[in-house]
Amino acid sequence: MLPSLIKIGITTFLKTLCKKIKIKNIEIKFSDKNQIANIEKLIIEAEKIVYRNLYINKLKLVSSDLSIGFKNRTKSLSVENFNMNFFLILDSQNLSNILFSKSSKELRYKIENFTTEKTSIHKINIIDKSININYIKDDRILEKFLGLLIKDNELFLKDISNNNILKIPIDPNIRFNSVFIDEEELTLIFNSKVTI
Repeated sequence: MLPSLIKIGITTFLKTLCKKIKIKNIEIKFSDKNQIANIEKLIIEAEKIVYRNLYINKLKLVSSDLSIGFKNRTKSLSVENFNMNFFLILDSQNLSNILFSKSSKELRYKIENFTTEKTSIHKINIIDKSININYIKDDRILEKFLGLLIKDNELFLKDISNNNILKIPIDPNIRFNSVFIDEEELTLIFNSKVTI
């Protein structure tokens, strides 16, 4: 019964936190079946997520050794700070929604200065294991192909034509494990300290 309540609590929390989310699966493994306050492993799989202005196609969260308790005064559920592994998958539409959102205007300008000869980005796609940016200059549609690179735990866009790089601002709590682009999706694997 209590594991089901914890799953309902996690589902409710995530639906409150996100503008949109479709939860596919929640797995909980307890350290001791008699001690439900200690979770040995938590796995959450979701898709079609909108969190703040971040559009995510698929997401898998994995965490170990969680301690759950109740706050004395409010009787609300509390979770101590913990580390979580993220498997984040973005498609072309997700990248476009992120890049063209109001909150990403500064990042978009940086990318335009870096890639499009300071002209506006017309379209962004994931094609042939790269990020393809289309822009219009002198009435012609031009394109740039970009890759992603992790160096010293920092994320960079790399112009494939000239190997120039642009640092992408990332939360300092994030620690990257890997990043790769397949035919139509971008996958970021990282861990981060989570505070609730």
